[in-house]
Amino acid sequence: MAQEIKKNNKFYELFRRIIAKILTPIISWVYNEPDCREGIYKQLWIWRYKKKICDLIDDIGIETVIISMPAFVLIKLGRDIYKKNSGVRIIYDYRDPWHLWNQKKNLAYYTEKKFFRYADKIVGFSDTFLKDMIHIMGVSANKMATVYNGYSERDWRDTEGKKTYRKWEKRNKLCLVFTGNIILLDRKDNYRNPYNLIEIVNKIPEVELFFIGVKEQRENRIEKNVHYIGNVSQEESFEYMRMSDVLISIHDTRDASGKYIVSGKFYDYMRSGKIIWHIGAEHDLMTKLIRKYKLGVWSRNEKSELEKTLEKILQYWKKDTLRELRSCDIEEISIFSRENQNKKYIDILGGN
Repeated sequence: MAQEIKKNNKFYELFRRIIAKILTPIISWVYNEPDCREGIYKQLWIWRYKKKICDLIDDIGIETVIISMPAFVLIKLGRDIYKKNSGVRIIYDYRDPWHLWNQKKNLAYYTEKKFFRYADKIVGFSDTFLKDMIHIMGVSANKMATVYNGYSERDWRDTEGKKTYRKWEKRNKLCLVFTGNIILLDRKDNYRNPYNLIEIVNKIPEVELFFIGVKEQRENRIEKNVHYIGNVSQEESFEYMRMSDVLISIHDTRDASGKYIVSGKFYDYMRSGKIIWHIGAEHDLMTKLIRKYKLGVWSRNEKSELEKTLEKILQYWKKDTLRELRSCDIEEISIFSRENQNKKYIDILGGN
């Protein structure tokens, strides 16, 4: 009996893989979501709730609706609201690129262009994204506006008022810190693959590398001079940033996402005042921000470049001149605070 169940389970798993292999490219062609299942789930959600949403808009007298994407299939709600709620102002709010992610002209691309007509305003998450939406996607410049995700100045000030540094603050080693989500898998499709960096750091006893927010088996472990620390509160993550010498950012993809995206933690890195080391492509927006605001250094995720960059940082640290790698003060990047970005959104909501 047990063998028969095991055999059936193997058959089911094989069948599931075959179906997934067939359906995944079809679903991606239709929806082009980062997670191909997301398109189906959210499409079902729209069919189930669109009437209730439109009725609620009428009952309450809502004047402006913000549709935040992803999931990108939610753009279809714009048409439903437009047709059933005359006079309601519709704003599409992009927090990730859609067609611009991989620039494939599939059904999702034509869907995106088609539904632009229902938006009174399209808000993007970076100026680079805004420019390409105008030039590549043909969106009217008058419809577009940028609101960066930014950092919370209030949260940072609350944290800075507390002196709760940990014991390893005084360690006589160069301290590299990465905070945020990371998958500790050495795969080509892992766009935050840290293994080249880990291999190089392990060779240099004067350096310690901390990963903050690890959710896997390595959580709360130390391997050689690499520390794996589990999930922490936002306040604690700020504390780790403040105690670091250099903050690590990794975004290494084969698509165009790095050209547009700034990770949420990168804004906090900017606010921390610490040196940032971005590992990614030269055309990455985070690389450009490092250069523009003189926030630190960048390199590709290649062993030779990582080794060279780390040696450069280490020499500055040994001479006690590490601060020379960042000349931007906090006031210069205050435009990226959520408080300032929210003011821009208020203007957009007011019709500007």
